[in-house]
Amino acid sequence: MLKTGFHFLAAGLLVIGIVCVARQFAAAQANSQPNPNAKPVGTQKQTFQTMPSVVAEVNGVKITKEELALECLKMHGREAVEEMIGLALVMQECKRLNITVTDEEAKEEIKRFASRFNVPVEQWIEVVKKEKGLSYEQYAAQMKQRVGLKKIAGQSVQVTNEEINRKLDSMYGPGVLVRQIVLFDKAKAEAVLRELQANPTKENFISLAKQRSDDEISASAGGLIPPIRRYSMPDNIQLENLLMNLKEGEITGIVDMGGFYVIFRCENDKYPAMPVNRQELAEKTYYLIEEEKINKAMAQILSRIVQSSQIMNFFEQPQSQAVTQYPTIIASVNGEPIHQQTVAEICAIRFGDNVLKDMIIHRIIQQKCKEANIAVSQEEINAELARIAGNILPLTPDGRPNVARLVEMQCREMKIEPAVYYSNVLWPRLALKKMTQGSVQVTQEDMIKAWEATYGPKVEVLAIFLNEERKAYDVWSQARKAYNTNQKPEEQIDRVKPIFGQLAAQHSIEQATRYNNGMIEPIARYSGMPQIENAAFDLQPGELSQIIPFDTVNGKQYLILFCLGKTQPDTGPFDDEIKQKLHDHIYDQKLEIEVAQVLNRLMSSATVDNDLAGKTQGPNMAGVSTNSTIR
Repeated sequence: MLKTGFHFLAAGLLVIGIVCVARQFAAAQANSQPNPNAKPVGTQKQTFQTMPSVVAEVNGVKITKEELALECLKMHGREAVEEMIGLALVMQECKRLNITVTDEEAKEEIKRFASRFNVPVEQWIEVVKKEKGLSYEQYAAQMKQRVGLKKIAGQSVQVTNEEINRKLDSMYGPGVLVRQIVLFDKAKAEAVLRELQANPTKENFISLAKQRSDDEISASAGGLIPPIRRYSMPDNIQLENLLMNLKEGEITGIVDMGGFYVIFRCENDKYPAMPVNRQELAEKTYYLIEEEKINKAMAQILSRIVQSSQIMNFFEQPQSQAVTQYPTIIASVNGEPIHQQTVAEICAIRFGDNVLKDMIIHRIIQQKCKEANIAVSQEEINAELARIAGNILPLTPDGRPNVARLVEMQCREMKIEPAVYYSNVLWPRLALKKMTQGSVQVTQEDMIKAWEATYGPKVEVLAIFLNEERKAYDVWSQARKAYNTNQKPEEQIDRVKPIFGQLAAQHSIEQATRYNNGMIEPIARYSGMPQIENAAFDLQPGELSQIIPFDTVNGKQYLILFCLGKTQPDTGPFDDEIKQKLHDHIYDQKLEIEVAQVLNRLMSSATVDNDLAGKTQGPNMAGVSTNSTIR
């Protein structure tokens, strides 16, 4: 998240990585059979010593706990070392100041967190374990660090009513709804601004956002971002004031955001406050502000301690002489060593389950590559990096794909090291692609459907997404009451649209439809949801749909549509350049699906004994769904 207060996400990238496909393997393991030879899981406090020496077998090939620990260190070592350095610094400072921090105080801090969410401590511990992978002992150590920092701070935190009201305004108060066009290149931003000045209409801004913006997330919504509310940008008051003072239809100049350039257009300068009970939210808001103040104070103290300490972190200095001089030490804090083996074992306990699933998939792919005599060269990896970078990033000043920036961006977003990115993301992707060679064909029917989806007529609708059938019926009934059957379609739209939009803002579970009063991108043919497409294309302008149930990875959801009309098809020339772009897009999509299916077949045909999870999977025991595309 940027310090501007709204989300900016770099251009997306479809990648097939070991990290990402583990969820599919987990589905297979969930349906697999218990391993009668595996040790009972969860019957005792797990340590590295109690972990089985062989944690898994993949088609008869063993994976030892030492191999798992090293892989966990490679994947999560930096994170674990930083946590251990922080804990050591705080405990050393407490010792210097004669401050004691007891286990009981750490327990009380945990109880305080649980009470804020009105859940029993045991349930809160389970949430922490599930969300962060922390055992109770590891979480208690973090709470010790927190208590120590609070004691060092030696100050009570005061929260005023004015601060509570400002925080509520920043989350729920009135604001301004804007669209943005984000560009990494200033010259391109200046060219786009000139086009907007020549034609400042909403339609032109949306078109340029879709075509030119380097932020694919907002570009897909015509540049629309969540509403900006007063006090929501405490670290960039100047930008907040600029946006809050815009009038509807007004376009800003180029705003330099330090590395990228943004042009904003005001969509609604009187965006309403969310209908919430501020009195009921006051207590939670108090705790939220208190937590922010405590965290800020602790961060300042920790920064001061760091500046006065001698810290060696070999993740930060992998080429330093100290790495060679102290091969078993991974960091030190004021001369106090942190041993590599200790960190590896802690990582194995904390992250071992998920990392082992990754390793199993990696081994399955490696075995198939060896069997099929498939190799991935460094030249192929470089070519793939150049292709991806060329597709999603501006070229370097000398006209080359910006591979360095791509790798840095991907590693930052995935929180992994470059070596892991190459081995666990790029290598399996290319290996699986080579297994699919020749199996992907783009047909004339594919081209026709792609043209229809991209350039054909679309249905403009408002939408409300809900996850409860009873709630969907209640909302649908409220929308239906707004109808006057004697009105013409355009009159019906004028009457129902604001009411439907307000219902979307109040009830839709999908964020963008709440922020934009139900507005979504026009629905096209062949976009992947035929049930929704058919329902949309059957509607007439001013007509309300029935409740449309559909399945998602999170369970069944319900959709209500209100039709605003249909767009006209693009009648421009279908030239060779457009055909080639469509062909390449279709090929990439079909390749992703084929690669996913190849991986599913490999996994479902493998024999896997996961002793850490106490599960066995064989060719006749479990399979993985081939319906989802691996990304």
